[in-house]
Amino acid sequence: MNAYLRKEIRLLLPSFCVAMAAALGVWLIPAHNESDISVLRKILVLLPIVVCPGLVVMAALDSFGREISGNTFSNLLAQPIPRNQIWWTKVTLLAVALLAVFGVWWISFLLHLPEYFPATPKELHETFIVTIMILITAFSGGLWSVLMLRQVGAAFWFTIIIPSALTVLTVKFGGEVHAEQKVVTTLLAYSLIGFLGARRMFLQAQDVQWTGGNIALPAWAKLPRMFGGSIKLQGRRPRLALLLKEFQLHQSSFVIAGMLAILHLVVRLIAMTHPQQGDDWVLKLVTEIFWGLWFVMPLLIGCTAVAEERKLGTLESQLCLPAKRRTQFIIKFGVGFALSVFFAVLVPVLFEGGRILPNFDKNLEGMDHDSEFRFYGAAALSFIEILKAIAPVLPYLPALLFAVGFFCFAFYASTLARNTLQAIAPSILGIIIAWALVVGGLYIEEVVRYPLWRGFLIYFIGVPVFALTLAWLAGQNFKRVMVGWPVWRQNLLVFLSAVVAVMVMTTVIYQRSWELLMQLEPAHGTARLTQSEHPSVQNDGLRISVQSGDGRAWSTRFMWNVKNPWSAILGNWEVKEMFGGGQFLPGTNWQSVAFCARDVLALKSDGSLWVSEKPENVRVSNDSEKSVPRAPVQLVRYGSDSDWKQIISVWTTALAIKNDRTLWRIGTNHFNSKKEWPGLRTFEPYRLGTQSDWAEIFRSGFSLAYLKTDGHAYVAAQSSLVKKETLKVDDDLILERALYLEDRCWRGMVWAVMPRLGMFMAGITQDGQLCVIDDYSLRAKSDAMIVRELKSDRETKWLEIVAANDVVVTLRSDGTLWQWKFGENPGNPAEGGKPRADCERHG
Repeated sequence: MNAYLRKEIRLLLPSFCVAMAAALGVWLIPAHNESDISVLRKILVLLPIVVCPGLVVMAALDSFGREISGNTFSNLLAQPIPRNQIWWTKVTLLAVALLAVFGVWWISFLLHLPEYFPATPKELHETFIVTIMILITAFSGGLWSVLMLRQVGAAFWFTIIIPSALTVLTVKFGGEVHAEQKVVTTLLAYSLIGFLGARRMFLQAQDVQWTGGNIALPAWAKLPRMFGGSIKLQGRRPRLALLLKEFQLHQSSFVIAGMLAILHLVVRLIAMTHPQQGDDWVLKLVTEIFWGLWFVMPLLIGCTAVAEERKLGTLESQLCLPAKRRTQFIIKFGVGFALSVFFAVLVPVLFEGGRILPNFDKNLEGMDHDSEFRFYGAAALSFIEILKAIAPVLPYLPALLFAVGFFCFAFYASTLARNTLQAIAPSILGIIIAWALVVGGLYIEEVVRYPLWRGFLIYFIGVPVFALTLAWLAGQNFKRVMVGWPVWRQNLLVFLSAVVAVMVMTTVIYQRSWELLMQLEPAHGTARLTQSEHPSVQNDGLRISVQSGDGRAWSTRFMWNVKNPWSAILGNWEVKEMFGGGQFLPGTNWQSVAFCARDVLALKSDGSLWVSEKPENVRVSNDSEKSVPRAPVQLVRYGSDSDWKQIISVWTTALAIKNDRTLWRIGTNHFNSKKEWPGLRTFEPYRLGTQSDWAEIFRSGFSLAYLKTDGHAYVAAQSSLVKKETLKVDDDLILERALYLEDRCWRGMVWAVMPRLGMFMAGITQDGQLCVIDDYSLRAKSDAMIVRELKSDRETKWLEIVAANDVVVTLRSDGTLWQWKFGENPGNPAEGGKPRADCERHG
């Protein structure tokens, strides 16, 4: 292999490796499962389908673009090698690289995710034609556009827009007959002409390509001339001079934006003159999503900001100016920021109007009328008021977020690059990494199979830390005239240190690790329930209820309250009783009670059902120190049947079992929360399925467990990598076999989350023993659960178990309440850990 060939391979190798990695990203997507609705899987699909084609375009531009951006094009023309040999070497290597990426992309999809491609030969053929046309047009466009324009930014737009425009025009004016053949013929002709034109331009290329003059705004449109009559730049106006210089630096971006605006105007005129597009899906697709091309402008503006100064050799002179470097950096960033917001947010809205803006009014109205949302108290009401205050600007926030994010990552990449083209690939990589961190932060438990943290705490910590880190690094890089591997290595180490610091800080705060150094709370004094018969305790969402052994039922509602934003971030939510003192139901012969969200449904010992006469109208006070009084609950007879055996609440509905072992639902799962709740008594009981062998329903963690007379247990079907036996009761209730709930008769089970341990299930058996099941075993080995009995006094008999906010409380047979503190992992005895659990009595 000669030296020139090795040089060309090294030139194309970075973009080829990145494009190949994106093509191989197909294997990162979990295999298809009909019950798999993982959000992470859906997001990972974007990597090979959206990012990989964009990187193919960048690889096509790199063949000559890197020569031009690196100022080595003149040296290339002066090599003692025939130009024809140089040309065929470059295009052959580029063609082999693109074909390799194309082949790996297709093979990966067909082997790993065949369901993403249609099964019929015709549709598979059409999909192949579309992808091969993208490859051919990118190959040809990347060659001729760079050689003709000598600017990679403009060439990028021409490579994307011209084939798209030819496709739309061919479909629109060529007729629907043989539309595919016409489009293919047009694109092949375009690619051939572009390839031959690029070859001719290279063979006749000079050191400086004539373009009719510099690509810049005309003199009458330049900003200094606009303000020249009133401002003299020779005076003490250094900031104004720097500001005008930044606008001049982005004149090429203005030219590209002007061309894009003309094309956008043409697209809008076509959409207005042809409102009924019918089956012309190509034209409809272009007119619907063309405005999204404006989001590339922040990327180009950010990549030009600093890297173009290094390429032109003006950065060193700028750093020698008497103005502070901090001032220069702020002005440079501010101009790019303003232009990005203007081109990516304001201009699309100017062309498209409110059509592209999301409508948040309906969501705000729904939250305002949703009484369940108000259960969260003053914090929720304050949040609604804040959203209403910023409602006029709320639709612009998504576009603004994308524009600012694209520009910031591109600007940072520009501070590490020597030219615009060199900054584009790192900026795209930075956007991908940021997207991966955002998704991974929200679904960290799904990624690492361990609950390091939950919720949005990671964003409250990570976003400020990463923003300050990237701002500091960008400022330091801006001061360097020359950048290379030492600078990149330093930036990488700092960034990785920030990632580790954020993860550690979030985990420590969420897991409350400082409690290990604190003194344990002393045991409370004894206070016992004096009932001789077995009482029961339930935690039904936002209600705690107790049913005593003599048939009396007591309940109270509570809500979450937070004192300040910092407490909300740390999770220091307080529980506030809404009504004060709770309330007893009238009568003392209740067999079981289901406290639904707005109704009370009670079962008497004679098998009759009773329901609230009126649904509760909950009104939450903004004053966290006051509780809201309510009227006593009045119950009326529900129906005339007297053969009900068991009832259990499911939010706004209730499930019931009759003496004939049939399963029933009372209420509905399809109620519009914006309407007024009519009450359970307005609904007729609805039988679920045709089975007549249901024995019992009990709570298993956050869901319900359904036990049959043959001993089989079922829970609601969930996404799982393990194929399980399913049972379809009706369209709204699909169950899966839960082997870990069988072989033992459970009185109830709860999910518990303990610091440094993760999630596990704790439950009480019918013989009064407390057992635990590790969450990892629950997911990975559902066919062979390890049910571990906690070592406690064998004479102890436990009656009930409830859990809330990582606290597990059990009721003992002597009427005392006990809170459990778990030590080592209670569900992995096979791994050498000895389960340990301590409990202390509470009042």
